[in-house]
Amino acid sequence: MDNRDLGKIEHSPIKTNVQIKESKQPIKTPGCMSFLVWSSIIIVVLILIALRNEDEKKTVTQSITNTKVEQARKNLDPTTQRLISFNVTPHESVVRYGQQLKYSLILKNEGDHTINGANISVDGDWYKYSNISLSENAKLENGILSDKIIYSDKIEPQQQVTIEFTGTVNDGTEIDPAGFICQFIPTTTFDNRKFVGDVDKQTLQVYILPEKQGAENVNVSVSEAKRELANYTPAMIDFNLETKINTLSSGEKAELVLNIENKGDRPIEGLYMYASNDFSYLENLQVSSGQIEPGLLTQTIKIENVINPNTSMTLTITGTLNKITKEKLKLTVSPGRSVNGEEVIVLGDSEKKEIEISLTN
Repeated sequence: MDNRDLGKIEHSPIKTNVQIKESKQPIKTPGCMSFLVWSSIIIVVLILIALRNEDEKKTVTQSITNTKVEQARKNLDPTTQRLISFNVTPHESVVRYGQQLKYSLILKNEGDHTINGANISVDGDWYKYSNISLSENAKLENGILSDKIIYSDKIEPQQQVTIEFTGTVNDGTEIDPAGFICQFIPTTTFDNRKFVGDVDKQTLQVYILPEKQGAENVNVSVSEAKRELANYTPAMIDFNLETKINTLSSGEKAELVLNIENKGDRPIEGLYMYASNDFSYLENLQVSSGQIEPGLLTQTIKIENVINPNTSMTLTITGTLNKITKEKLKLTVSPGRSVNGEEVIVLGDSEKKEIEISLTN
């Protein structure tokens, strides 16, 4: 075939047996799935990620513990040392006034010799808690320089013991957004053998929340507690102290007027006020809408009534002068905490008010 014949070739279309059928069904896309289904999938994925991270954290912690134990095992002196691993759980906890703080100390005998009791050094403000109790064979002992938890039972090789601690948070405990730290270090056995292995200091971060109506038995997560504490503002007051009589003779009655104004945005559940020792020169001390509790150096005025936001309360303090042993009485009053223990900030020009009354025969 020469070049002239090339132009005579007819180009026929290529035929194929494949047939493309147009689908009448709409293509399903993720956007057509319900929001509920996708939300469920996302929640499941987040839970799985959290569980995996927790497992990884436990694995890393266990690996560190094993490493420390094995390193200590190589140089262990059984005559002076005992090999252990130690932990506290949880490492963070949230409690409100009146609720119980609970945590556990876990101590395992990693060696081949019996441990004859354990001393665990503890650093924490235990006055914040009442009704403290520990597991059987354990007790909290307060010392001059430090406190310790004493576990009196034997711990056999490869045995693990758990010491449970519970204590009720007292009213009057301060509120701090940063929380409070309790620290624990296992030190020695009863027969003065030193603990080695995984014996690093363990910490417990405690977030204490103020009393909240209806939330006495509600558990709060650490993240929720931090949000609440971030928005927490202490109670705020302004107050004034006046006297109707500036001069007193023996047998005469003093009368003082105490006015308290709630400058905050929530009710104050009662209030403690501290009065100076010169009030002790007045007999039959009485306060309207409250009571006076005598003390060694100060008198405590307990006001049980609720003071609502942007309202004032006026109290009258009366007492009869019983004897004259000085020229003047210096009667001072300063606020303490609210009755449920919350901090109170004093606005105005002074955190205490003082009245001077001259005494005459």
